[in-house]
Amino acid sequence: HQRILGGASGAEVMAALTQLVDGLIIGRYRNAVRTTGAEAVTAGFQHCCLVALGGYGRRELAPYSDIDIMFLFRPEAGPTVASLSRQVLHHLWDVGFQVGHSVRTIQDCIELAATDVTIQTSMMEARFLAGSPDLFQDFQRRYLRRVVVRGADRYIERKIAERRREYEKFGETVYLLEPNVKKSKGGLRDLHVLQWAGMARYQAGTLQEFAEQFMQQYYRHTMGLHERCARFVDRCRRVPVWRRLVRLLPAPRVDGHFVVAGPCLTVPTELRNRVLDSPVLLLQLFHVAQSRRLTIDTHLLDEIHRSVDSVPDESFRRPEVSGIFLKILSGPGSVAGTLEAMHRAHLLEKLIPVFATVRGLMQFNQYHKYTVDEHSLLAVAKAEALAQEKGILGEVYQEIRRKDLLHLSILLHDLGKGREQDHSEVGRALAEETADRLGFDEQESRTLVFLVHRHLLMAHTAFRRDPYDEKVLLTFARAVATPEVLRKLLVLTAADIAAVGPGVLTKWKESLLIELYLRTLPEVSGERDAAHGPERLRRLANDVACEAATRAGEPMAVEWIESQLGQFPLRYAYGTAPSRIAAHLAAIRRLREADVLVEESFNETLGTCEYTVVTVDDLTPGIFSKIAGVMAAKGLQILDAQIITRHDAIVVDTFQVIDLDYAGAPPVERRDGIGRTIVRILKGEDTVENLVGRSSRLPSGRRLPSGRQPTAVQVDNETSDRFTIIDVFADDRQGLLYVITHAIFKLGLSVHAARISTRLD
Repeated sequence: HQRILGGASGAEVMAALTQLVDGLIIGRYRNAVRTTGAEAVTAGFQHCCLVALGGYGRRELAPYSDIDIMFLFRPEAGPTVASLSRQVLHHLWDVGFQVGHSVRTIQDCIELAATDVTIQTSMMEARFLAGSPDLFQDFQRRYLRRVVVRGADRYIERKIAERRREYEKFGETVYLLEPNVKKSKGGLRDLHVLQWAGMARYQAGTLQEFAEQFMQQYYRHTMGLHERCARFVDRCRRVPVWRRLVRLLPAPRVDGHFVVAGPCLTVPTELRNRVLDSPVLLLQLFHVAQSRRLTIDTHLLDEIHRSVDSVPDESFRRPEVSGIFLKILSGPGSVAGTLEAMHRAHLLEKLIPVFATVRGLMQFNQYHKYTVDEHSLLAVAKAEALAQEKGILGEVYQEIRRKDLLHLSILLHDLGKGREQDHSEVGRALAEETADRLGFDEQESRTLVFLVHRHLLMAHTAFRRDPYDEKVLLTFARAVATPEVLRKLLVLTAADIAAVGPGVLTKWKESLLIELYLRTLPEVSGERDAAHGPERLRRLANDVACEAATRAGEPMAVEWIESQLGQFPLRYAYGTAPSRIAAHLAAIRRLREADVLVEESFNETLGTCEYTVVTVDDLTPGIFSKIAGVMAAKGLQILDAQIITRHDAIVVDTFQVIDLDYAGAPPVERRDGIGRTIVRILKGEDTVENLVGRSSRLPSGRRLPSGRQPTAVQVDNETSDRFTIIDVFADDRQGLLYVITHAIFKLGLSVHAARISTRLD
């Protein structure tokens, strides 16, 4: 009721109500299993499961709707299933639920569905709640094969006839003065029939699944069209005389089975069957093409595609096949290009079977631009491209010893998508299975599984946590454990983000990842004392003095710098460049009582503006919130904020922003004007509310435009020993950070550090 009054949509209310009821029912089932006895534990978790049906199974539980559940069991469960069902049902009745229930075996379900279309429909929408997942998967597999697929034509006709009878009863037209919004023509039931017909014909139960199947077919057709057009256009090109003469010469053989024909590698006609029937020779074909920088003849790729399914799957698990595959993953030569050719020929899925399920699989969000398979292959290409880059990312890629493990982890990292479970958890199981197929030892398996399972860890820590918080850093370092794994995780993370879409891996995000890498490397290399000891602070003071000597103004004594560094939190000293410290200390030395200093600069490399505000903490309450309000009203996008309050109550707040009004560096007048506005607001000469009211950037009223996704707030008191972490997930909009920080200020809380990031997986 409160959600409806708060403006939540019907879908949001149904999802929330379904989640609430799920928690009650699942909890009661598990409690009943554990308290009934040892036999019940075995039966309840191995031979029984609890299943949601109908609208509840679709997660469309409306207020006051009946709750339909089924206790599915194997005969081995014995009398325990009756006891479990009784306990669960009595509890649900006691709390006032209207429960429709049944107790059935899989065979019961199949037989009843054949005689009753309503029962058939409700079980098509079955959803696992608790108990044995293996039993539920067995039910889904058998029910789909024996009921849904075999009886699709008859089922669809019966639903059409049923719907016609409802039209006769509830109105043959949509133009009714008092329509039944569920069963009249054009009502909710029409949408249900669409979904049910889709389940029967295409085994797709949601509009998202329909779109997914449509797009997968679209990708197959467009890829085929593109390849045929490219081949035809290539044949239409005039062949130079010298190339025609070369074709008359005997083609050189490679490895006894392959022939080099210009830029292509192919197989002589008399050897094709032998190669097509041999996984070893097929893999060798791709490895030779990779190592010699050749492309495989397109007609041969098509032949491999047509014939590869006839080769037994077990023959692809032989050690020699795995060995060649790992050589392909290691390079040299284009790893991504070779994998893409293998994927096109449907050979890659013989080595990694799950690749078949993600072919053309869409990702329904605005963050990813590519299908899962294309994103995975593109991520490998992005990692390889680092070899040509100068800088830390390029150096780290070059230092990685086992590039086959790196490229394999990148290839696998998102293959768990397209299922109800968290894709990282599914990915862990897929990585374990792949490691076993390829014959990895324990250490290799552990590395691969970690990289796939925790592939979001570095992005999460770099973009959402403070790497200068001791506990945050040590927790991350303990998870990574070794320098080699840290290097692989850095490259995987950068490649993953870069493969999301053009321009997603910005220089700013890259700098945050590198910052975390450099902070973590001493922790996992056994050099922690050298990185954090008092000697480092002394060296830092000397470096700051040298920087200050190159700047206009009075020189700074090393002793004075050391005393000033002692006023800052250690995370500031460890995480701030000497040149910036020198600039901050110069501003602090100029600071007068009740004063505000704002310094700005533009970073050409990152394409960002930096605003540093130096003042005293008791000048005005809510300093951070007010600065965020000014920047929102001025149209600045805040990328990161470093909030420092010294022990002597001097505040040094630094904001990295993008000025949305300018493609390059904003004019000096623009930056100075923003600085003057910050000073006026903090000195009380103007208010953020007035500024917002005069700005076209933000609505002047209290009500901000609602996002497409519900806002979520998570409070974390475990990650840091000193601070509470508040994660806010919301659709991005201008002024969002101001709204959040203003709410925090009104609660009487102070912000220690802030991380702002775009949506992750």
